[in-house]
Amino acid sequence: GDNSIQNSYLVECKCKNKRKAILNAKNSGLHELLEHRVSNYKGYNKTTLEARNLAIKYIQSKSQDWFVLLGQSGSGKTMLCSAICNELLNQGKEVVYQSWNTFVSGYKHELRNADGNKMIEKLQTVEILYLDDLFKGSQSDFDVKNIAYDIINYRYNNRLTTIISSEYTLNELIDIDSAITGRIKQR
Repeated sequence: GDNSIQNSYLVECKCKNKRKAILNAKNSGLHELLEHRVSNYKGYNKTTLEARNLAIKYIQSKSQDWFVLLGQSGSGKTMLCSAICNELLNQGKEVVYQSWNTFVSGYKHELRNADGNKMIEKLQTVEILYLDDLFKGSQSDFDVKNIAYDIINYRYNNRLTTIISSEYTLNELIDIDSAITGRIKQR
């Protein structure tokens, strides 16, 4: 018999990984945020420069821990978190971006169509989730807090990489919901 077939093996071509990265980027929901790079971020004070350095360390570490940026509007949180997502997409990871406000509005609409649970399941199970502006405009809504808990708790228990930005400080997030914030802080 011919042994050449038995001794052969398959190797994934580099173009397959490139196609996968392009498809993941297209499906990420990041759209124009894909243009952001950490190298393009210009911090304007000690805190924003420190945030930039933390983003670089996070990318280089290839960590599966969570990356969370909290602080005032206009400080570049979305730009840095998007830049991290862009790097992860280039590594062939599946990333989904979700603006919290947009999610809440969409969820309430889809709930009438019985597709709300599919929206939650997608955010729970995706390989890497970026939640932008967590609790913006909805921090006092009990149902919204329960949904946030369901998403974050699932990702916490299953050790799924999550990136979060919010205009709230850690203490303000604790006041909104201590169980959610405790899970975020631990990861």
